[in-house]
Amino acid sequence: MMRKLNIERTICFVITTFLLVGVFSGCGSKTTNTNNVTTVRVWTGFGHTKEMLTKMCNDYNNTIGKEKDIRIEYTAYGGDYKNIYDLAISNDQAPELLKIPGDKIGYVKKGELIPITDMPGGQEFLDEYNMKGIEGYNVFDGKTYSVPVNVTTIGLVYNKDIFKASGIVDENGDALPPKTWDEVRDYAKRITRSENNVYGIAIPLKDPSFFSSWQFTDPFRSSYNTIPEIDWDNLTYDYSNQRKAFEWLLGIKADKSFFPGAESLDNDASRAQFAEGRIGMYIGASWDVGVLSSQFNAKCDWAVAPIPVLNVNERYKQSQNVADFLCIGKSALKTDVKKVMEVYKWFHTNEMWINMYEKEKDIPAKYEVIEKCNASNVSPQWKQFAEFVSKGRFNTLPALKVSLEGESASFVLLKVWAGTISIDGYIADVNKRYTEALRKGVADGSIDINKFKRNIDYRLYD
Repeated sequence: MMRKLNIERTICFVITTFLLVGVFSGCGSKTTNTNNVTTVRVWTGFGHTKEMLTKMCNDYNNTIGKEKDIRIEYTAYGGDYKNIYDLAISNDQAPELLKIPGDKIGYVKKGELIPITDMPGGQEFLDEYNMKGIEGYNVFDGKTYSVPVNVTTIGLVYNKDIFKASGIVDENGDALPPKTWDEVRDYAKRITRSENNVYGIAIPLKDPSFFSSWQFTDPFRSSYNTIPEIDWDNLTYDYSNQRKAFEWLLGIKADKSFFPGAESLDNDASRAQFAEGRIGMYIGASWDVGVLSSQFNAKCDWAVAPIPVLNVNERYKQSQNVADFLCIGKSALKTDVKKVMEVYKWFHTNEMWINMYEKEKDIPAKYEVIEKCNASNVSPQWKQFAEFVSKGRFNTLPALKVSLEGESASFVLLKVWAGTISIDGYIADVNKRYTEALRKGVADGSIDINKFKRNIDYRLYD
């Protein structure tokens, strides 16, 4: 039986490889240049913008492209995009422009990507674009390989119908979102009616990102004027600023004002329950506008409020994740680099990202671009998420990877929730082990502190 399964897997692999190679041969192994028309291949893995970008590229080909003898061949792949790209590299079939799936450093080290400044007019493009890159994400050894174009913002998503039914309204009778974490807890208690299957807030502990990023730790950073965990001057971790956050979370647990079964609740399930009108609040991201209008069609009037803070008079910039779009592949050097750069610049024009915003595909990283958009046809929730760009900060530090002995901080936090370790025990444990791992990494050279020690703007905003 096992031998039969292995044979079947081998046959499937051979067939898949054959089909992928066929795809590459159909696309052409290199950029074509016929009658002075240069074809520039552009690959992404974005399904949500496929139809829109395909149309925009066709329009380009029939207008600007005709004038400049350029033809864009745009392809959006699915979930197998990384495998397709890696196979294309091995067969010298990679495109001129592409979205890199995952970490770029491996491709940079292999020479598969070209720094923007190595292209004609590249430095001028960067100067005019005027958006700082991120060392370890799109900047390596001081060379820029892509630029920030769009952001994912976070906010407090709340059910206005539930708020009104619970009497949580302003002087005009409209739903009144909480401004502080204490208010969130209070409102969650007032909302919860277990007999009606309605609960104050979703705590999706099954989701691996809950404790490690945007659903819990990042939101609480809006209450502090610095990232709380690391003192780079003394090479020490200090998780004590998370005490208030966990006291709040354990208060929610004590009140029983969260949707039941938090340990088995993931982000999708919590959004589905919210859409059905069973949850009053949750920490959401800008992609939820699409999720709550298509994947889980919300049966309620809902809105988005700024992330709450501990003290209403001490509000710092919200965290938001910035993303790039296209990199330049080494195959660009085999053709007309000026025309490749023309296409690269076109994909980064204000017009491109105004279109993205107005069609609710992506939120531009530049707030001045958002201000130029016609928002008359976009949803209120999309506008609310986009407004946070002017009140937020980019996560501009590369991911810090330490060789940790024992369990991660996120795993220990689950033990705090379960009651098997105290908050003080958690802080002491992770401070000690993470500090040891950090100092070891700096000593052996695996961590370059110069990539992390920088001034970050957390200024207060109104």
